Amino acid sequence: MLAAHRFRYGLLAFDIVIVLFVIASSFTKELWWVEVLDVIFGLVILADFLARLAISRHRLRDLLHPATWVDVVAILSFLAPLAGEAGGFLRVLRTLRLLQSYAVLSRLRADIGWFRRNEELAIAVVHLIVFLFVMTGTSTKPSIGRIRRSATMSMPSILR
Repeated sequence: MLAAHRFRYGLLAFDIVIVLFVIASSFTKELWWVEVLDVIFGLVILADFLARLAISRHRLRDLLHPATWVDVVAILSFLAPLAGEAGGFLRVLRTLRLLQSYAVLSRLRADIGWFRRNEELAIAVVHLIVFLFVMTGTSTKPSIGRIRRSATMSMPSILR
């Protein structure tokens, strides 16, 4: 039982590292080592996903669950550098999966008094952070420039 608790806390720590990595890498230019770390994280998450699927008693039900599709999107966004695509802002979706896990929530309640007293606040903050990442990740600087150019081209010349 103790090993299971350590494993869950390990997953939580891994997800915190992922969020910190996503934040830090969002301020860097496209560097080769960042893409390598993306792929490594993606492969670790894929291994976790496949292991959970392998030990599942209800694979079809699990595959149809929305949280499974959140995991798939997160995995694809981490592995996107292999295809030359970027979807890094979707990587934080994995955090939602972990915090929706009853086992992790009950362990946090049992072990951490602050979490027990402020569970709703903690979950709301995580949801807010994920929302901000997804919403700000959908508009990048190059696309904003394209929007500005196309907006000025479509404006009547008297307004320019």
